[in-house]
Amino acid sequence: MAASRANVHYEGVLSTYLAVSVTCFVIMGDTIESSNILNLMRSGWVVNIALVLISGHLSMAAVINLNVINQDMDKLLQMDDSMLFS
Repeated sequence: MAASRANVHYEGVLSTYLAVSVTCFVIMGDTIESSNILNLMRSGWVVNIALVLISGHLSMAAVINLNVINQDMDKLLQMDDSMLFS
């Protein structure tokens, strides 16, 4: 039951990211240059804070996305639940 609920949440997050990225690509298309907006700004504390926030977001998103895959692999390989923190 919990695994199917996790898959539904994973698919919801994935569909949200895909909807935003595909919509932006369809609207903007090839009009966007390949340069990064952070390279256009002067370096300073604002850019450093933005980089820290982006890095934190990507790190947390990776943990959330990989957790579902790891749980499915545990279930597939019939791993013992004795290592859980519950």
